[in-house]
Amino acid sequence: MPRDLLTTRVRRLAGDITVLSVDGEIDLATAGILDAAVADATATASHAVVVDLTGVDFMGSAGLRILAQTHERLVPTTFVVVTDRAATRRPIEVTGLTELFSTFATLDAALAAVRRDPDDS
Repeated sequence: MPRDLLTTRVRRLAGDITVLSVDGEIDLATAGILDAAVADATATASHAVVVDLTGVDFMGSAGLRILAQTHERLVPTTFVVVTDRAATRRPIEVTGLTELFSTFATLDAALAAVRRDPDDS
């Protein structure tokens, strides 16, 4: 995959959940693509926004910044990230972003967490 290529897909699921799936490399050259996709995914109110990074091979600081800003912008909306490989999980952990939002190894686990009714706790 060329370094300047990043693909995204937004899906709206039952329960007012938005899933943004991302494939490719997130760096300074592709940050604008991710930023636009996040803006599209979060344009309408949702119960939860899930960013699925399982297709991402590289995550630079520009991507980390976008994730942090998205979390801040969406409060109190639930915001979670799916990250199943070191290329994305490690930068998120090292920068302490796991203190801001939850991460999950699979999309199924993330969806199960955001679908849980808070009154069931």
